[in-house]
Amino acid sequence: MSNTYYENQVVQICSEYAGIAHIGQFRKDGVTPYITHPARVACLVAYFMRHSPKWYIYVAVAWLHDVIEDCSEIVGGEYSYRINNHERKNSNLHKFLTMNKVITPEDGTMIFDLAELITMSQNKSVSKKERKKAYWKEMKKAGPEVSVIKYCDRIDNLSTVHVFSKGGFEWYLKETKEMMDTLRLVNYTSLYPTHWMLAGQLEGAKQKYKEMYK
Repeated sequence: MSNTYYENQVVQICSEYAGIAHIGQFRKDGVTPYITHPARVACLVAYFMRHSPKWYIYVAVAWLHDVIEDCSEIVGGEYSYRINNHERKNSNLHKFLTMNKVITPEDGTMIFDLAELITMSQNKSVSKKERKKAYWKEMKKAGPEVSVIKYCDRIDNLSTVHVFSKGGFEWYLKETKEMMDTLRLVNYTSLYPTHWMLAGQLEGAKQKYKEMYK
């Protein structure tokens, strides 16, 4: 039987962590608080994964999906410590999730593993092209549920991609198409609406690009 109270607590705890982690960060327009992005991604993931027994795990990951890559320090209250990015054994995020008084160690480990999985390696000794190739390969291997989180991330980003530079805008459109071709989420019937929605956002962004740079 599903423990709705516990599941909602997990989501709340991770959303609060993300909210504090992203304090002082803004979207590319320099005005919108960054936390609005993971919040919207979490809402999308909650909708598409609502029938999954592990829906709360995926929603928690959606809230945290940019913390490892984009947050280096959390200040204030019980969350006052540094996040050691990409250092799993020393990661405060890992400790927070696996030693939490509410979240079970098993769920905490799964949330961290998935958050780490959807964070591309920052190892500069390997070319970005190769890192991206390995990143998508691992994501695809992990299953369609993981890809849904990434799809939802792209869906939301494409709604504001017009604030990118011209080169950044063009690159993001191209990379999104490449990602969709690689992950092939269209093969999973139950999750196909995510693919359809991302495809629609991509076409809308392409039209916006044409209007802005005709």
